[in-house]
Amino acid sequence: SRVAKPDGVVVMTTWVAEHMNGRLFGAMAPFMPPPPDGVEPPAVWGDEEHVRAVFAPTGRSITIERDVTPVEFPSLDEYLDFMSAVLGPVAANRARLEQEGRFDYLRAAMREVFAPFNEADDGAFRASPQYLAITAR
Repeated sequence: SRVAKPDGVVVMTTWVAEHMNGRLFGAMAPFMPPPPDGVEPPAVWGDEEHVRAVFAPTGRSITIERDVTPVEFPSLDEYLDFMSAVLGPVAANRARLEQEGRFDYLRAAMREVFAPFNEADDGAFRASPQYLAITAR
């Protein structure tokens, strides 16, 4: 299906699959409902080769740039609280996971993803999650 007029430009951003937020998708997967049939998992869009392969049949010229979006919180726990409240899939499934007794396991999985990316050594949480800026002309 088409998302732009033939001469239109498609611009999108996505988390880098092998970096912090891209890895988060993999850590969350066992706790989330499966995607509908025919829908790719979100993390594949963070793989440059996949993006190029998807757009190849369109004949569009693809540019992909990497950048970071720094985050800073007083602690990793406060970042986890924030992400638990605002990250769509987590917030939408939290009540179910709490009823099933699995929310703390999801939170622990998120901690395991985020902790190695912490650039702070003072008890705070500072990280620079990488994203792709994709333009298809």
